[in-house]
Amino acid sequence: MMKKTIGLLLVLSLVAGGWLYKQTPAHAYTLKNRVLHFLKADNSISIPFAQLSGSMTEKEILKHYPKLGLDCGYEPSSLGERSCYASVKSINEVDAWFVVFFFEKGGLRQVKADIMPGAHKAMMHWLTDKFGSGMTVSHGKASETLVHWIELNGAIAMNKEAYGNEPSQVVWVSKERILQKIMKGRLS
Repeated sequence: MMKKTIGLLLVLSLVAGGWLYKQTPAHAYTLKNRVLHFLKADNSISIPFAQLSGSMTEKEILKHYPKLGLDCGYEPSSLGERSCYASVKSINEVDAWFVVFFFEKGGLRQVKADIMPGAHKAMMHWLTDKFGSGMTVSHGKASETLVHWIELNGAIAMNKEAYGNEPSQVVWVSKERILQKIMKGRLS
């Protein structure tokens, strides 16, 4: 009886392992996706925020990150016409969850990086080391307080406080996107 039980457990483990192997982690920060991320995400990347440019193309991003396995497609939204995304283990040596590059009219417009909940302080420290203390902007609620840095190539922002058990976000917005939003606001 014991041999049959062990055999059954072994077969079930192989089936479950095969199923997990075929799955890919999705964007939602669920338990299943966290397990898949732990098992499958192995890409560590460096994002040179100060060197990003609105003139960078999707082709250039794919060439810069060939091992990332970016999934690109036409997905129009307020963030861009196209996007390329992938799960990542770390960004700039900080534990991460996900990265998305947004494109419009052929150029890079925004980058969004999701940082693991426990790595919020490490990413804030990395950004502060690279860009200084930043400016704090509050929208009323503590959870909506951002720290941002204005650079020649655009702006970088991150939530000031960690979101508890949810990933933090770092967003880079190109100067082209910023100017487009300013002009649209003036014309409307």
